[in-house]
Amino acid sequence: MSASIPDGNGRIDEPGALSRRAALAAGLLALSPAPAAAEAEAAAIETATTRALMQTEVPAGTLRVATRGFAFPGDGGGALWRRVDAAPVHGGYITDAKGAFFEIDEGVLRPEMFGAQGGDADDHRAIQQAVTVAVQTSRRVEFTKPRYSLAGEIEIPGDVYRFSFVGASFTTLMQLLDDTSIFLFGGENTSQWAISGLRFAWLRNQNATHRRSYAVRFESNRPGGAGHFNFEISNCIVVNGFRGFGQSDDGNQKYKCPVWGATFRLIRTSMLHSGSAIFLRTWGRTGQPNNRIEHFYGRCDAMKEPALVIESSDTAVLTSVEFNRGRGCQLFIENSSNIIVEGTRFEEVELGAGDAFVSISGGQTNVRLSGLSVQSVKLVAPQPEAMSQASLVRVSNGARLNLDGFTDMPWRSPLAKRDLGMRRSVAVLDIRRGTAVAGAISPLVDPSFILTRQSTAGQLSFRDAESYCFAFQGAGELTFLPQLVRQRGSIVAVSLYTEGVNEDNLRGLQLLRNGEPILNASSDLTSKQSGRQQVVLPNALRGDEQRLILMPADLLTLVLPRTVAAAAKTMVLFSVTATGG
Repeated sequence: MSASIPDGNGRIDEPGALSRRAALAAGLLALSPAPAAAEAEAAAIETATTRALMQTEVPAGTLRVATRGFAFPGDGGGALWRRVDAAPVHGGYITDAKGAFFEIDEGVLRPEMFGAQGGDADDHRAIQQAVTVAVQTSRRVEFTKPRYSLAGEIEIPGDVYRFSFVGASFTTLMQLLDDTSIFLFGGENTSQWAISGLRFAWLRNQNATHRRSYAVRFESNRPGGAGHFNFEISNCIVVNGFRGFGQSDDGNQKYKCPVWGATFRLIRTSMLHSGSAIFLRTWGRTGQPNNRIEHFYGRCDAMKEPALVIESSDTAVLTSVEFNRGRGCQLFIENSSNIIVEGTRFEEVELGAGDAFVSISGGQTNVRLSGLSVQSVKLVAPQPEAMSQASLVRVSNGARLNLDGFTDMPWRSPLAKRDLGMRRSVAVLDIRRGTAVAGAISPLVDPSFILTRQSTAGQLSFRDAESYCFAFQGAGELTFLPQLVRQRGSIVAVSLYTEGVNEDNLRGLQLLRNGEPILNASSDLTSKQSGRQQVVLPNALRGDEQRLILMPADLLTLVLPRTVAAAAKTMVLFSVTATGG
């Protein structure tokens, strides 16, 4: 039989009505070396609520007290409390009526153990207390109710590790304040922690004026700090914040806290979220190695910035990422090396003049993009010619890209039925002062697409393909790397597609191999033509017995006359069709 103490209403608990927690405690005490029966009975007692315990003078010989609730029995706040000599530094303790200290003795904590009610009540204090205990003692916090509201940030200090926050079936954490994060990591050197199963929401929709409205915000500028590393955020939804997970950005780019060795898995944003879902950016002040993003789904309707921002990173892997709706750039990679992106899909994302779904930039940046697919694209430019600067992937400022596999799937959506004016206006690759290698490209079914648009400072090489189409706008030289087709190939036809260009404007066009002309527009241009499409056979191919062989060391150059650039609303598309040699 165990001892009992009065509850808050003066009632006495029934003898023998010991809870599972108190019974377990008593059982463990019984396993100790032969205690006296009276001592064992006094060592563990039970009361109805934690609130009642704080109003009661617990007998001096009682080592543990189990409660069946915090404010009333069955409210989810029942806990086991252990007598200690002094107040613990983590704050997870109570005192009885005589001032004796009792530390919470649970491996798994719940906010209800500290007075949280769930629903619309402000549970900030109780959640903060549970989290503080967990991070300082390496425990887990479980959010078991459908929703908790809080008016303030849940702060996690620096130099803590091995803790976790877990929701039950996407428990909602509702932030009642604007411009306020839900979790704030204000220090550095945190590691081996996890957050999962939570749905992050704000009472009012947040936007770019609410720059601190993150689900999880890292804010630190401590010189020499190690940042936050080896943690995982998984199975979470961000509903209507400004950003999801990442470094602080107060507009002054002063926070340089690195995030590295982190995994973001099964992250989703809703249509009301207004900024980046994952924002890993230190503005070049410190590196961020070995991060992973897996199974990301972004509903990007309200986003005003890229859904994923990766900067100053290296050896990062993004696997199975999908972007639905929204407009323009959704994946931004800058000044990052050895980045692997596997399985990227766009569905019904709007593309306007000058837009690009993926932006890869920076002289230190190299990216392998494997498996890019577009189910449907909504072109939103007011005039078709405005789309001539739009693309799916843009490579700029010295970046390097290896695109391995592209498929467009326009038959799955009526949005892919373009106006004829949009034909050949959107480039899969837009190379601006960058380098790209492309391979395993499926035939372009969507009539809006060409494979690449390339500036004079860009370089492009291909493998495992037989026919490509290029767009060039402006005067200058368009240069292809030697490996044009399977390291060795035979050109069998050259095609031109022009708009707003007459034959006189094209008389200066030349195609050269190693500086020697193999196509001269003044003599070859009118070989075959149908409407604005002109198919040209170079002089070297006039005889059936001749083949124009491109060897690995060959350099192919297209030279356009300056009159093309001077004409208004002009466009020249150039394609080479070749077979493997």
